[in-house]
Amino acid sequence: IEALVQVPLPNEEDLDELLADVLVLESQLDDDSELDDEDNVVGAESDIPEEPLPTEEQLDSISSEIRELEQDESLVNEQRVLPKSTDDELQAILSSIPSFSDTNKKN
Repeated sequence: IEALVQVPLPNEEDLDELLADVLVLESQLDDDSELDDEDNVVGAESDIPEEPLPTEEQLDSISSEIRELEQDESLVNEQRVLPKSTDDELQAILSSIPSFSDTNKKN
């Protein structure tokens, strides 16, 4: 078992000094954080670029482009759909695939 090292406790004067230092540091921290908050607000306002809003004509142009793109996309999706096969074609494909038991017999 390790022996515990006894550290002497600080006297009352030392504790008062430490407490005073802590209070000073806390007040400085509070002052600094208030300044930072104010700086952030001012900085945030100045970071926003001042661009004019789009005109009605520009908005109409954008919406028509979106509609065209959506139509093009739906056409592409329609072309991706595979043609429907007849039952006979599907049956012929399935028949051409050897069964598991046939595969094992060959080995």
